[in-house]
Amino acid sequence: MGRYIVLPRESQTDRYKQRDVRLDILSRKAQMEEVRSLRSRDPVNRAVREWIGRCDPEAVTCLTTSKTDMPILSVEVVEMSDRYAERMRREIPDILVIEDTPLDPILPGQSASSPNQSSAEADLWHLQAIGLQQARSQGFTGRGSGVTVAVLDTGIDASHPEIAGKVSSAWELDKMAGQLNLVHPSEDTDGHGTHVAGLICGKQVGVAPDAKLASVLLLPGGKGNESDFILALNSIIGQKELAEEVVIVNVSAGIRSYSLGMHVAIRDLRRVGKLVIAAIGNEGQNIAWWPGAYMETLGVGASDRHKNVAKSSGGDENVNNQGYSKPDLVAPGVGIYSCIKGGGYATKNGTSMAAAIVSGIAALILESRPTITDTELVNALLASCEDLGEPADRQGRGLVHIPSRIL
Repeated sequence: MGRYIVLPRESQTDRYKQRDVRLDILSRKAQMEEVRSLRSRDPVNRAVREWIGRCDPEAVTCLTTSKTDMPILSVEVVEMSDRYAERMRREIPDILVIEDTPLDPILPGQSASSPNQSSAEADLWHLQAIGLQQARSQGFTGRGSGVTVAVLDTGIDASHPEIAGKVSSAWELDKMAGQLNLVHPSEDTDGHGTHVAGLICGKQVGVAPDAKLASVLLLPGGKGNESDFILALNSIIGQKELAEEVVIVNVSAGIRSYSLGMHVAIRDLRRVGKLVIAAIGNEGQNIAWWPGAYMETLGVGASDRHKNVAKSSGGDENVNNQGYSKPDLVAPGVGIYSCIKGGGYATKNGTSMAAAIVSGIAALILESRPTITDTELVNALLASCEDLGEPADRQGRGLVHIPSRIL
């Protein structure tokens, strides 16, 4: 038995015109109903379900639509043998049946400094670089209140004093059932997710200290698959708590080559008012990781304290020959101080740190403008950027700042 990504070659939602989605909960609910209705009328989708229904359940199991009452994503994860996969391709020619692939964490680099036990020793240059410390000194009171960011990572150590009380829910992917289950307490299986979490909403090191986090354990021990990512996105829409609370989805994992299945899932997620903010990768120029490289995703590169794009920061001047470049913008990502698993603090390097900082700024914008559209949110982030004088495939629009409109 293996895992396969199944999707229509062209679906009803492919023909559905992408339009701005207001990010308040009522608007997002209405949009989900509209997309769900379109998908339910898709003849190819019906053919896939009927085909699976005719098969021996011991031989073919659909892990997505059979486990949620909100089948919005137009991509399925199906567990079956190679023989059944080939039969499915032959009997439903309007679909693609793609083998599952590994999903890797975008690993940060550890800086030379030793871990500290206190936030009093912190070098918070990243907050200075985005204009947050100056804004606070001039009376800016935004803290991300009322906003929940889903962190798809290695889990979060919710017992760390820096983020204590900030993890509103923790979820673990049940790979056999194809759904997210609540877990308690929230734990970090590798250490990556806690550092990311602190930068989003840590008390001292975070950008939006009053924002909440939904921890989604996507990469236990730093390992996972593309199917896990799709199942997690499906559950973020299908689980009522996550569907209603989450607008921003922070991702520090991906794959090194284009995946149509992952792209369709990201696109469908954006259509119902959830924006993926993703690290672009740490392999340098001309290499961009997906999902950060998709047009519908905000891909984030890394800069240093001297306003230079980090040499390791990824990018591509012509993504997948589609005529656009990545990253979309950069944020501080070299020598970034945040909390670590088990207590204490350390500095790390990488676009994962940069993406977390952008997610924090997005939370500040959403707090100030809760009825903003997804496009307005992206434009607010891009319009705030400082041009660093580097090519677009290195800096995107430049170094992100706190938008003046919310100050």
